[in-house]
Amino acid sequence: MTGPAEYVRTLAASLGAVVGERRAPGNYPFPGTETFGFATIDALSGFDAAQDFPQVRGSPAGARLFKLVQQNVAASDITVRLNTRVERLQHRRPAIARTSCFDIAAFF
Repeated sequence: MTGPAEYVRTLAASLGAVVGERRAPGNYPFPGTETFGFATIDALSGFDAAQDFPQVRGSPAGARLFKLVQQNVAASDITVRLNTRVERLQHRRPAIARTSCFDIAAFF
């Protein structure tokens, strides 16, 4: 996997978040294991994990990453649908451009 850290930096840029990168070897004995690492959100202005995600008891860096994604989705034209089965993904490389969803509400 190459590129996730750069993608996280792209998400972080519009929100002024600070992205850190840490090298760490993979946990398998195959070629390339030495190229692994982690991208973390070291700082996200105005984010308080205890207030924004009171039910979460995990890594503070993980909570900051979730908040970063949440804020980017909220700022986009992405429609968030819960309890909805996706029937088809339409790609516009490198991203998913559109989904076709089964409307579960029609059955209730």
